[in-house]
Amino acid sequence: MRQAIEDAVKTSISFYGQIVWIKLATSRIGSGANPKGSARTDEKLTLGVLDGYNSERENHSWSDDSGAKIESQLSEIAIETVYQAELAYRKGVERRYELRKKRKAELEQELFRRKLEAERAENERIQKLEKERIDRLLQEAAAFDQAAVIRKYVQAILNAAAGSADSPAKKLKAWSEWALAEADRIDPSVNEGLLGWMNGTYVSVG
Repeated sequence: MRQAIEDAVKTSISFYGQIVWIKLATSRIGSGANPKGSARTDEKLTLGVLDGYNSERENHSWSDDSGAKIESQLSEIAIETVYQAELAYRKGVERRYELRKKRKAELEQELFRRKLEAERAENERIQKLEKERIDRLLQEAAAFDQAAVIRKYVQAILNAAAGSADSPAKKLKAWSEWALAEADRIDPSVNEGLLGWMNGTYVSVG
C-alpha cells in the first residue's frame, strides 16, 4: 500500500480562553487496481490534536479507516478537544503558580539583601562615628598637652628673665600674654571644647 500526504491544514479552537491546535491532513492511499485494470487511489482524512502551535507532536489523532469514517468519531474528537483545553488550562494555572512562587522568592531574597545592606551601612555609620569620637578625643588630649607645655615654657622664660636686669619687661610681658592666650585657645579644658562638642556646638581648635 502506498500513501502520500497531499495537504495539511493547521488551525485552532478556543475554549474559555484556552487554545487547542489541531491539524487536518488528507492523504492518498494506493489500494491496488480497479476493475478496468488501472491503479486505484483512496483519500484518507486524518485529524490530530497537537501539543502546541510550534509542535508537530500529536496528543491524539483520528483517521478514516475501513471500519469508520472520521465523521463518525466527532463526539470522541469533541470530548478529547475539550479535555486538551482543560489540560492546557491546568498547565497554565500551574505555570502561573510557579512563576508567582519564583517571584515571591526573588522578592524575599531582594528584601533580605536590602536588609543586610541597611545593616551594613548602619554598622559602617556607627563605626565611623566612633572613630571620629576617638580621633577627637586624641586631638583634644594632644591639645591639652600642648597647652600645658606652652604654659610651662612661658613660666620657664619668665623665671629666667626675673634674674636678669637686661630683660625687656614690656616686650616679655606682651609675649607671655600672647603665649598664654594661645595656650588657653587650644586647651579644651579652658575653651570648653568638650562641653561644646557634647552640646553640638563644638568648634575645632588648632
